[in-house]
Amino acid sequence: MAITINQYPLGGASITMAHNPVEFVVSSDNTAQQNFKYIADLTWTSSTTAVRYIQGANPINGLCRFDFSSVLRNVVTFNPPVAASNDFYNCTNSYSTLTVKFGEQYGPTSAITNYENLQSDAMYIWNACIPISRWWNGQTPITDIYPVKDSDRKFLTDYPFRTQSKGQKICYNDLHYLYFLQDGATDDVFQVKFVLYKNNVAWNTIYWDCPAAINRTKNVVRIGVGPKNLQNSGSELNYVSSQTPCIDEDVENYSVQLIDDKGNPMTEALFFDIECECTWETPYRLCFLNSVGGYDFFNFNWNSKKTSSYQKSFFERKAWVWDGTAVSYGSHNRGKVQYSTIGTDKLQLTSGWITEEESTWLEELISSPDVYIIDNTTGVLTAVTVTDTQYDYKTLEYDQLFNLTITLDFAFNRYRQSI
Repeated sequence: MAITINQYPLGGASITMAHNPVEFVVSSDNTAQQNFKYIADLTWTSSTTAVRYIQGANPINGLCRFDFSSVLRNVVTFNPPVAASNDFYNCTNSYSTLTVKFGEQYGPTSAITNYENLQSDAMYIWNACIPISRWWNGQTPITDIYPVKDSDRKFLTDYPFRTQSKGQKICYNDLHYLYFLQDGATDDVFQVKFVLYKNNVAWNTIYWDCPAAINRTKNVVRIGVGPKNLQNSGSELNYVSSQTPCIDEDVENYSVQLIDDKGNPMTEALFFDIECECTWETPYRLCFLNSVGGYDFFNFNWNSKKTSSYQKSFFERKAWVWDGTAVSYGSHNRGKVQYSTIGTDKLQLTSGWITEEESTWLEELISSPDVYIIDNTTGVLTAVTVTDTQYDYKTLEYDQLFNLTITLDFAFNRYRQSI
């Protein structure tokens, strides 16, 4: 008897996305046996018992397709930058290892026998949900794009502008975090390298050491990379540069790149352009889970408007009270009593002018299930929900100048006193 794994998940054979199909196709040389079925036992990092799948063979080719995503999408969750430091942080909620053991069962109805663990595979999943046009394109597996290895590998963000000629817009006071993916192979992240530019010329280079606990581990990792992060000089930051890690008003842009112990690049050099919009409004910086399992950030600087609505409940009672042996009426006595008041707060935000590429990217904000307002001073996150249910993609050809207006619900209610 023999089980063969004919196809591994299309996202990648060693790492794949938990919210896309996690498909295996297997075959057996025993499909002609009476009552034949395939067995798959699935376990993951935190599981104590296996989840067993039993499926029949395809009647035409004898193969069997298993898709484990319905279980695995509940295994991984989120790691937003809550109470975040600027150092490397292992995002343990965002990934998990899994093991699948394939077997088969067959025999007469009175004595069906299970033959377990005839073929097995172990791999790694992370909290990503990538559109089918990208993860199943018949070309490069998505996991040849993200796990750190060389200068072609990407951070976990889809922001469209990331080069020195045009990078991601960021302000001096902004906190920002980048997420990256490690596959636990021989490639080690030794340091994160910051290069600060003035007049398009490198002015200062800063290195932060990667802790040994992060090296060679299958994980999603977070690092603080915003101008505000660079100005924080807490003991958690491991500086190699003798110069102060600070972005002054002359710095035009800077790059972030992961390197190994020999200085070789392990990711792209992702650029940020220092650009602060002048506004008299209260700026809001949003932090949101993106489709590739990291968190992106975007500023809304214009025309913010906060409103509150209330759900009120009442009951009726007599408008008099006993006063000794008589009844007493008074204008202060209530006949209609408000016994429950629940407040819901909404916030409408408007961005500055955006590009067509940014408009396409910001669809991820509207569809994101995990969105926060981040306080650049304290780093505190306030949970919100984007209530917009439709998104219009803007194009330069038809819309010319455009921005984005969204509506947020705060993810908690306010309660007033009960009478």
